[in-house]
Amino acid sequence: MKRIILNILPITSNYNLINIKLFVFILILGIPALVFSQVPSNPQSPVNCNCPGGLQPAVGSVSNADDHKNEIIEKQQCLEKQVRETLKANGESIRFMENKGQLENGEVRYYFTSPEGAVYVENDRIRFVSYDMKTVVQKDKNGIEKEKSILNASHTFSLYMEGAVSNPKIELGKSFETTYNYFMGEGPHEWKTGIKAAKDLILRDLYPGIDLRLYSTSDGKLEFDCIIAPGADFQKVKLRFEGQDELLVDQKGNLHVGLRFTNASFHIPESYQVTSSGKKEVSIQFDKKEDNIIAFVSHSAIDPKYPLVIDPTLTWGTFIDGNNANFDAYEYAIQVDETTGIVYCAGATNQDIITGTSPYNANGYLDNVTFSGGTPGANAAPYVAIIYRINNAGTTLLDMTMYGPSSVSGTTNEVVAHALSLSNNRVFIGGYTTVDIPTTGTPFDATRNGTDGFVAVFSKDLGTLIYGTYI
Repeated sequence: MKRIILNILPITSNYNLINIKLFVFILILGIPALVFSQVPSNPQSPVNCNCPGGLQPAVGSVSNADDHKNEIIEKQQCLEKQVRETLKANGESIRFMENKGQLENGEVRYYFTSPEGAVYVENDRIRFVSYDMKTVVQKDKNGIEKEKSILNASHTFSLYMEGAVSNPKIELGKSFETTYNYFMGEGPHEWKTGIKAAKDLILRDLYPGIDLRLYSTSDGKLEFDCIIAPGADFQKVKLRFEGQDELLVDQKGNLHVGLRFTNASFHIPESYQVTSSGKKEVSIQFDKKEDNIIAFVSHSAIDPKYPLVIDPTLTWGTFIDGNNANFDAYEYAIQVDETTGIVYCAGATNQDIITGTSPYNANGYLDNVTFSGGTPGANAAPYVAIIYRINNAGTTLLDMTMYGPSSVSGTTNEVVAHALSLSNNRVFIGGYTTVDIPTTGTPFDATRNGTDGFVAVFSKDLGTLIYGTYI
């Protein structure tokens, strides 16, 4: 049995770390200009402000220059307000992680990942990676047959904004409160701390007067709002696709991107200008210019005095089983903080747990490990230790971290925590490892000898590795 997985947004339950739910990956690409924070959408109601003339160049005598300037500023503010009120609300379901060196690829500026794929915002492109998973039946160490999902292949395709500014300025919207720390590697010179996750990003002035905003819906869909200011030329926007197997525009103006495992389809449900009386619909479709260049073509008159919103939607993926069969995690130790009631747990995992996905709010010192060389599934190495804490109601994962090297591979590489203890301001774990792990402080033993025991000490919020040693 083969299962095709192209969605990359896991929605996890509040309490059970193993039950990862995956849904359709819907990518929204739009074009307004003056937008930024999340605002409830009210597309049919005109805004109660008086800017009937749109934005126009100031004319008249020099003595009236200030008046003309102030009038234009007032109109611009009014139009910005109108644009914001036509946009969908930011659901804050995706965390755009800043790359401060925890990823080796220096081109990546922000990203989000899942066990099924990833999206990377790079200096000159947005890169999408999807995995083709297949289900096989294998026997575990006890001879019991179990279904497992294994990686069959992957497919990467990229979206470039042709002719746009390279390495644009990225303006952050609001950030989540979580601070991420990556204590990966052998010493402090390799550790990355103080990393934030943004709720939305704005790529400024990709083209003259045109910004690109990235955000998410409440149900985990990724959206792009390309923001076109009054007077800016939407025809400058050129979408260059690379890595796909096929690219075509059908008779209805919909765009189809052929991928190795399935097809991705763009369509434009609506396009409109934002005027003083509300939304004025216009007709815009995709237009294929060259083999891999897509532009927009308008079948309506566009008034340059007003912002233009083009709202294409990219549908990519399918629903799949809510239980991710290739994920495996174990809990071996648990203790309740008697002062706060917070529950601390420790164990091992053989895959990343996506802490950057709502409702999780994880301050872990190590949030990303590269797993390779094994066969993901139940009772399958490699493993790294995992420590997390849950609120006293059992409804929210407060903080979580992994402990081990930055990458593990093979079927015998394991870092497993079997013991956990609390003090007033420390969390202590103990276990065994078959690979080198970070040591810090003044370790009792800084050298691993085969399969070795370890002790590690963290701050209460799991954000700081205070001490680590082999024993």
